[in-house]
Amino acid sequence: LILRLYDLESGQITIDGQDISGVTQNSLRANIGVVSQDTALFHRSLRDNIKLGMPDATDAQVIAAAGKAEAHEFILSLRDNRDRQGYEAFVG
Repeated sequence: LILRLYDLESGQITIDGQDISGVTQNSLRANIGVVSQDTALFHRSLRDNIKLGMPDATDAQVIAAAGKAEAHEFILSLRDNRDRQGYEAFVG
């Protein structure tokens, strides 16, 4: 509901007192992140999977995001069946 994937039939949702019905979907989606409980990885590199949420992210931003998720060290230890390692390893 908070990303306005569905419209309310009654009531309102507010963020800091502002009704989200007066905010564009693009603005909401650009400023609110969603982490699904049903996770999936695409058959791409870990770097590409992380960048799905922000395709123009720099390598530093990708590493920072992995660090915040406590995944950076784990990612560095990965190697796929074609010997790609770390953020270049394919998953999914």
